[in-house]
Amino acid sequence: MPNSKSIATVSDGSHRDNLQALIGHTPLLAEEDATAYAALRSKFYEAVKPADIIEEIWVSDCVDLTWEALRLRRLRVKFLSAAAHEGLTKVLTPLIPSHPQRYNSVNGWAQRDPEYVDFVNSEMEQAGLDRDAITARTLEVKLEEFEKIERLIAGAESRRNKALQELSRYRDALARRLTDISQEATDAEFKEVAPDKLEAAA
Repeated sequence: MPNSKSIATVSDGSHRDNLQALIGHTPLLAEEDATAYAALRSKFYEAVKPADIIEEIWVSDCVDLTWEALRLRRLRVKFLSAAAHEGLTKVLTPLIPSHPQRYNSVNGWAQRDPEYVDFVNSEMEQAGLDRDAITARTLEVKLEEFEKIERLIAGAESRRNKALQELSRYRDALARRLTDISQEATDAEFKEVAPDKLEAAA
């Protein structure tokens, strides 16, 4: 059962440092922004205000799972961008029948060569197509891999939501226990004091 002392200890930054040492280093990749992770973690702690070590661990899990989901969302976009040349190949196949010309056009476009970018844009514009056509074709080509990423995102978010639900149930159970203890203490005091008051009143 948490008390004012334990709550103060949990809220202290050094306690969080000790917890971080216990559960391991932050789950950051080398290129990820440690400041953004710290800001996300701070927002979770401000919103939930964990009152004991159990809540602290749940909140830490929620932070890491949210970060994982955000990372996967970023990777999903980068994945489509990295595979865009495959989608472009599908788009240009009926527009540029010549394989060598199509191959050179896709490679030049992927390397952002201005001449090829203009050429590809012109060919697509004449066909009534825009960049969304490339994205759609890329998704078609990479649908299986894309769906795997989607499942990973859903899994991380599901685990985070379960952790939040467990935290909510824990707090509800704790509140009920505190209410029962308070009521028992009140009832005990009433039983001890009431007879004396009745005698005095008589």
